[in-house]
Amino acid sequence: MFHLVERPRGRPPLAQVKKKNTRNAAEPGIPPRLIRLGREVLVIALAALTGYLLICLVSYSANDPGWTSTGDGAPIRNLGGRFGAWFADLFLHAFGYSAYLFPLIFALLSARILKNRSAPLSPQVRVVHGIGLVLAVVATCGIGFLHFSNASSASGFSGGGWLGLEVGVWLLEAFGSVGATVLLLVALVAGISWALDISWFTAMDRLGERAWQWTDQTRFFLSQLADKTRGVKSRRQRQETVAEIRREREHKEPPRIEPKVPTAKEGVRIQKEKQASIPLFIDGKAPQGDLPALKLLDQPGEQAGGFSKETLEMMSRLVEKKLRDFNVDVTVVSVQPGPVITRFEIDPAAGIKASQVVGLSRDLARALSVVSVRVVENIPGKTYIGLEIPNESRETVFLLEGLASQVYESSKSPLTVILGKDIAGEAVVSDLCKMPHLLIAGTTGSGKSVAINTMILSLLY
Repeated sequence: MFHLVERPRGRPPLAQVKKKNTRNAAEPGIPPRLIRLGREVLVIALAALTGYLLICLVSYSANDPGWTSTGDGAPIRNLGGRFGAWFADLFLHAFGYSAYLFPLIFALLSARILKNRSAPLSPQVRVVHGIGLVLAVVATCGIGFLHFSNASSASGFSGGGWLGLEVGVWLLEAFGSVGATVLLLVALVAGISWALDISWFTAMDRLGERAWQWTDQTRFFLSQLADKTRGVKSRRQRQETVAEIRREREHKEPPRIEPKVPTAKEGVRIQKEKQASIPLFIDGKAPQGDLPALKLLDQPGEQAGGFSKETLEMMSRLVEKKLRDFNVDVTVVSVQPGPVITRFEIDPAAGIKASQVVGLSRDLARALSVVSVRVVENIPGKTYIGLEIPNESRETVFLLEGLASQVYESSKSPLTVILGKDIAGEAVVSDLCKMPHLLIAGTTGSGKSVAINTMILSLLY
């Protein structure tokens, strides 16, 4: 059983469609390669015409025969010949300085054709481009008449030519100078946009993007240049500092390092007779018996305490350098090694206060890799500032060193006690008769008991 299906109207049968397409494909046309070659020939011709017209306009002379004059009878001066003289005279009088736009128009046209060698331009696009060119030429002629009519050359043509005169006079009467100028500028912008297919907003966006990129590149270049300049400056400063330190080391005398006080030897007081002859009591009622002998005490030996001479010289230079880094100029003049600490005597430059050095004690301790640095602002009998640095290993102070010292031996008081050694290693004694009060204070383990025992034993001897 068969059913009849009605074919939709308006749609040809499949066989007819195929036949029609076959007919269109078989129609002859211009090959794309010939179109491309023709466009290239046209570009070459337009480029040659652009150069010729520009030469004609540049070499224009009012004395040549042309559209407005017969000339002076002399040979034609225009490099384009008789046609060039006529063309330049006609276009300069008709369009003024806007005549120079025509070579530019031909150059832009050849560039556009060269860019689109294969794609043909539609008639609508050609019409829009033509309207844009006409509008741009009319606008430039009007602007030339309004603002460059006084700058006309001796050739007799005005800034806008005949076209600018007609357009400018009408706009000037209708809108005034300002209004006419605004309208002509708007027409010029629109004409350029239509003629060259330019979107001003897109152009501004691209211009802003390029300006931003250029700004970033400039900022990056300047930052690199600044870093490089700072690097060169720092390297030069380091080289100058090293050279200055070398010159100072070559010409500067090393600090005077005082020798260590030698270990005290047995003196005259070790003799029993001399010790027994010393009256210990004023009333003469001294107990019977002999005083203990000095040979009962331990003999001091060689001790490896303090710093070496080379280390002290290096530390002296380091102290000067670190203080100079903080704009405190000093000179180490003397170093006094002691049993427990070593004192550096520094001579500050003019205008340097002792408080400035005191405030840098912790920085000096960190630079010298020591536990602490004590600043002595006033050294008795000297104009220097003292820096006391603890030794790497402390020396042991023996009682025999104090009993055999000259200062203890020369003391006349029977109540002379030994207190120990000073920072220079000299024995320190004191007379109890001259002490109205005696107070011994200190933290745990600081040696209070040892100090009392030392005083008692020094009284026995």
